[in-house]
Amino acid sequence: MSYGKLSVDALRKSVLQYSGHTRAEVLVGAEFGEDSAALKFDNEIMVVSSDPITGADRGTGRLAVIVSSNDIIANGAEPVAILLTLLMPETADEYDVEQIMRDADAAAKELNIEIIGGHTEFTAAVNKPVVCATTIGKTKKLVKSSGVCSGNDLVLTKGAGIEGTAILFSDFSEQLEQRFSPQDFAVAQQFSDQLSVAPEGRIALKHQTTAMHDVTEGGVLGAVYEMSESGRLGVKIYADKIPVSDVTERLCAQLNVDPLRLISSGSLLVAVQNGDLLVEELLKNGIQAAVIGTITQDDRKIIIRNGIELNIAKPVGDELWKAIAQLKAGF
Repeated sequence: MSYGKLSVDALRKSVLQYSGHTRAEVLVGAEFGEDSAALKFDNEIMVVSSDPITGADRGTGRLAVIVSSNDIIANGAEPVAILLTLLMPETADEYDVEQIMRDADAAAKELNIEIIGGHTEFTAAVNKPVVCATTIGKTKKLVKSSGVCSGNDLVLTKGAGIEGTAILFSDFSEQLEQRFSPQDFAVAQQFSDQLSVAPEGRIALKHQTTAMHDVTEGGVLGAVYEMSESGRLGVKIYADKIPVSDVTERLCAQLNVDPLRLISSGSLLVAVQNGDLLVEELLKNGIQAAVIGTITQDDRKIIIRNGIELNIAKPVGDELWKAIAQLKAGF
């Protein structure tokens, strides 16, 4: 099989139908398009999310904490604690473990999260470090992807492909330094510092937000598809309204990958009643954002490119893997 997530159909057939015994405490279980699970205990809702970091070679500890916490934030919850599982190749050593934990510790302190446990082992089952994070959060009011409503504006923060751009410039700096300037590398480094959606998540909750979704594997179009599918609604997106940095555009053009399907943790997709008001406040707080489309009553998922309506295909994998393969081959 190809790298990345299972297809939507395979996920539903081979994973989601096997959910064990139904419990009354579970408000949100294993559902397509939802960032986290949610459980009700007395007056508090516990939100839980689990994510692996497999595509990056550097900064995996930091990415693990931030990416898993982003899912919690997208559900309107406050991340509280995190467990980390480190699977290390036989070529690694104790120093490599400590470096991952140093990075994770710094990110957790920035987000006010405690690392409460996990597991570490060296295994022949992996050829590079794999870090899996399970984050636990709390809230009194849950925001779900399925809460999206017809007529909602869709707001995207920051821009498409920012995480993928940061990873590629970090892990393949030698291959890219002949084609890109020091200024381009500086922009990519800034992206790596913008991967948390905590600031925009807090602002979005002050508006009439019905749903939020962290833009991870499958990129912007993957997140759009998942949110609309979760709400059993349609969507109309305008490609020319989606923010894409010049560096990301040029990188994707050289690698022949679609920036709208490139992994983009740090970007938050928000369904809201008045997108312009939300964008205005985000911009006042120094967060780039734009209204990129609307949720529709029918089930059509449309993107308009150069005046032409195209169907948004079901997400299958991520363009990051295609880009990595080309860079490893010398492109």
